[in-house]
Amino acid sequence: MTLQTFSGRGMIPFHFCEWEGVTCGRKHRRVTVLDLQSRGLVGSLSPYIGNLSFIREIVLKNNTIGGKIPDEVGRLFRLIPHPSSYPVAFKLDVNQFTGSLPVSLANASELQYLRRSGDADEMDFFQSLANCSSLRILDLAYKSIGKGAIPSSLSSSRGIQVMDLSRNNLSGQIPNFLEKLSLKNLNLSFNEFSSFGSVYKGILGEDGTIVAVKVLNLQRRGASKSFISECEALKNILVHCDLKPSNILFDCDMTAHVGDFGLAKFLLELTNLKQSSSIGIRGTIGYTPQEYGLGNEVSTKGDVYSYGILLLEMITGKRPTNSVFEGGLNLHNYAGSALPNRVMEVVDPKLLNNIDEVIGNHSRSPTNRVEECLISMINVGVACSVELPQERWDISKAISELYLVRDILIGARI
Repeated sequence: MTLQTFSGRGMIPFHFCEWEGVTCGRKHRRVTVLDLQSRGLVGSLSPYIGNLSFIREIVLKNNTIGGKIPDEVGRLFRLIPHPSSYPVAFKLDVNQFTGSLPVSLANASELQYLRRSGDADEMDFFQSLANCSSLRILDLAYKSIGKGAIPSSLSSSRGIQVMDLSRNNLSGQIPNFLEKLSLKNLNLSFNEFSSFGSVYKGILGEDGTIVAVKVLNLQRRGASKSFISECEALKNILVHCDLKPSNILFDCDMTAHVGDFGLAKFLLELTNLKQSSSIGIRGTIGYTPQEYGLGNEVSTKGDVYSYGILLLEMITGKRPTNSVFEGGLNLHNYAGSALPNRVMEVVDPKLLNNIDEVIGNHSRSPTNRVEECLISMINVGVACSVELPQERWDISKAISELYLVRDILIGARI
């Protein structure tokens, strides 16, 4: 870590409680939160971290820390939930940790939120999660785990409600014990699971779009029925075509509904009619993706773009047609350029009114929590509104990320 990491004209504050990324308790002045994300840290995680006996949250994501997680982490018995706080977090994603979770982490068995991403060659890390019996959120997407089947050791984590194991090399049968878990959100996409065939990586067209291609083994009993069921599920995909604030209506319970006013179309209908965005399909300037204006056919990726712009408008308070966006500047670039260190400069000040009343009093600084959540939300909006359709996030990934933001922000017990 360099001196530039700290504020104060290049001087390191004398007391560690004044260091950036360190939060201390008000009474005992002991470290309760260690948030060192995106600090350019390298090397290994020091075993002396086990001396931070009052710590409740560790955030080390977006660094280049490698090696094994030290056994001393198991001393951190205060990594437990508080009735009024967000899930206790141990965020390791975008690092280079190897090996399994220490057996000693069983001492911190109330850990509720574990996130890790990056290349992994072994399943030890995954299998050792049985030590964390109170796990609520398990995010191991994007090559976070090695090859093999989902181990039965996860069956002991009955409280898991959010599980993202997408884009790994998992294979075999999807275990039956998953239906006994309290899952609200499960993402197993882009793995090698298959009951009736094999899944291959396919590349479509000149743009190089990567897709998962399932090749059925029709000699397997039930394969035809499985194929027909999947076709039925894909038959009635709805494309809204004009997703914008004025088309979002609220019922008496303040639940949002999209009012399409006759513009929404079933994708199958559009395909049969060979309709393009220039024939009978009109959107609103600023919310409609560029490919529609070029005559390309409408798709769900267009709705993803509109959703991303809508989300950025909610956070920044600026419409995509605002007069400040000229000379090549647009809402997408405006918000994206603020990531990750200047997000508070682009956030609508109205969102921060009475924030203490909304999220309550917690051991961690409310300002830090809010800023972290806003960074994640803007990142979702930017990822959904990129210019090239094939580079936009899948909507399921965006919603999964926003669910995590919501629960961290308001302290929901997931």
